[in-house]
Amino acid sequence: MVIVLLQKLRLLAFEAMIEKYGEVLSNLIMNSNEIDEADKDKIIKATTKFSIAKGTIDVLPKYGNVGQVMEAIRPVVMLKGPEVIKS
Repeated sequence: MVIVLLQKLRLLAFEAMIEKYGEVLSNLIMNSNEIDEADKDKIIKATTKFSIAKGTIDVLPKYGNVGQVMEAIRPVVMLKGPEVIKS
């Protein structure tokens, strides 16, 4: 009987450490002779998430044209307890 065991290692980076040592890590990666140039930009990926403070939509008229502000901030609008009304 042959048993094949596969293992996959998933590495996670902690955001606090990346923020603290990001410049150092970037320099180590970019200046390394042991990492292929094509792979250097693929090692660490960053995403940026924006959020709008609760209640911001309620005060939009204070900032001018509501339509322009909504277009600029593009909020995700969620409805609480939506119902289908049949006519």
